[in-house]
Amino acid sequence: MYSEKDIQEIKNRINIVDLASQYTSLKSSGRRLRGLCPFHTEKTPSFYIDPEKQLYHCFGCGAGGDIFDFVMDMEKMSFNEAVEYLADRAGVTLTRISGKPKFSEREEVLKSLERATELYRIYLLKSPEGKKAIEYLLGRNITLSSIKEFEIGLSPSDEKIITKKLISEGFKEKHLIESGIAIKTSHGLIDRFRGRIIFPIRDIKNNVVGFGGRQFLSGDPKYLNTPETNFFKKSSLLYNLNRAKKYIAESNKVIIVEGYTDVIALHQAGIPFVVATLGTALTDIHLNILSRFTENIYLAFDSDAAGQKAAERGIELIPKSTKLNIKVIIVPEGKDPAEFVSHYGREKAREIIEKLILEAETLEDFVLTKRLSEFDITNPKEKRAAAEKVAEILKLIDDPIIREEYIKKYANYLSVEESLLRSKIKQSAWYNINRRSVSNSEHSFNRGKDSIEEAERHFFKLLFSDYEKRVKKATEILKPEYFEDDILKLIFSAIIQDSKKFSNVQLLIDKLRLELGEEAVRNISEIFISESSFEDDERIFDEIIVYLKERFVRKRIAELKMKIFEAESRGDIKTAQSCLVEIQKLAESLRKNS
Repeated sequence: MYSEKDIQEIKNRINIVDLASQYTSLKSSGRRLRGLCPFHTEKTPSFYIDPEKQLYHCFGCGAGGDIFDFVMDMEKMSFNEAVEYLADRAGVTLTRISGKPKFSEREEVLKSLERATELYRIYLLKSPEGKKAIEYLLGRNITLSSIKEFEIGLSPSDEKIITKKLISEGFKEKHLIESGIAIKTSHGLIDRFRGRIIFPIRDIKNNVVGFGGRQFLSGDPKYLNTPETNFFKKSSLLYNLNRAKKYIAESNKVIIVEGYTDVIALHQAGIPFVVATLGTALTDIHLNILSRFTENIYLAFDSDAAGQKAAERGIELIPKSTKLNIKVIIVPEGKDPAEFVSHYGREKAREIIEKLILEAETLEDFVLTKRLSEFDITNPKEKRAAAEKVAEILKLIDDPIIREEYIKKYANYLSVEESLLRSKIKQSAWYNINRRSVSNSEHSFNRGKDSIEEAERHFFKLLFSDYEKRVKKATEILKPEYFEDDILKLIFSAIIQDSKKFSNVQLLIDKLRLELGEEAVRNISEIFISESSFEDDERIFDEIIVYLKERFVRKRIAELKMKIFEAESRGDIKTAQSCLVEIQKLAESLRKNS
């Protein structure tokens, strides 16, 4: 691993402008430089460089970052290779802190994960225990071809076979622990995934970063994933994206399922544009990554109770879905996608899935329809409750044009006046605030369809334009949970923990690369390179702080109101009263800001 001092010295000596000028012609554009993007073909320049921050970003393809990201993207290098390449160019003699001469600490861990993948595959194909696992997989209609393509393996039941083999090959204990392959116990190191079928999980750049292990004989838990590591972040990983990304781009759509075998079954059925979450809900990072390939996202759930419950979590995605076309597919007959393909056969299953895609409901319609099915709208009191429920959900839609269309549609469904739904959406919830609401006031920043994203991004742009002056004010008022973008949430959390450490944008970029990888750097570079058109930065900064806090509070109140409706419907008065007390406290916090 190279020292931070050496890496900083490379940054001091290499100018991003000089580096990029080797690949594209740059011209002045305000305080920035602009040119044709070297990463994709374009006729109108969308590639920008900020010489002061030493960052680049293409508003066409989304590439972005610092000098190391530029070399990694341009020359198809790893981070370590990019450091060596630029060190040679800058005349910097690199000093390794520790590790073998050839590999950095990061690469040692990645190498151990890659080698473990090979060992798991060998054990599946060449051991007696592996024969039983293959029989199980074939019984689940996973073909030998798919076993090979998806690199499926087996971790031996003996708790030390894989660990011993890796250590004998020169891998260090700390790397095996850091990778999640092994666990340290009082009896020494043991394999984490003992007796499990192994599904390697690769990141978008095709590095193995972790594993999913499935119990196929007996024992709990049924599924076991690699724990969160510097490489394995569930919030930014999607199973099979490394293979599916080209098919997603070609078909202009992606199906998101919940399991590894669902991905494989659909792939075998001729539906290769499919990925799976890793036991977690979709995040902003997932959506940001997928939006690079398509805006058409299909959530596939089975129709049993668990699938329906998972589908209802889609309400959390509504505020994030403004720029995406998110729809819901319900796989019929209570089957998950893998069972469905097995039941109907690949060709018939593909035909049905393709039809389900054409008939899929929008996320908003699915959530609203599901909620409204709980009410008898011929009963006046239940119709009133249904209207309240609809209003609470429509409040989550930030785009006023889209929200207006849903108001018209569901006012007609409920046979009520559109103005009634509009009034309920604007109405303060369970309390009255006698103040000039920031949410309804005229802001100097645009509050159009992208206002959630825009407000958060403008906050960081303004924060770093006068960091020392503004960071104290921001950290005293805001909390990480006030941000809806997961990357920005991580950034603000790091700032709260040590504001001085991240006073420089470059230090922040380094933090993101370490925690979430190059993809996060790509997604965030746009914030720091785009121009600010505000005339009164200080006033706008103050407004955005208040807006972010109030937005979080109002969203929380809306969630609590839903909980109250649900609690009252099942006669749970204690929960309803507890939620009401929290609402009153939140309302008081808003009054203090007035």
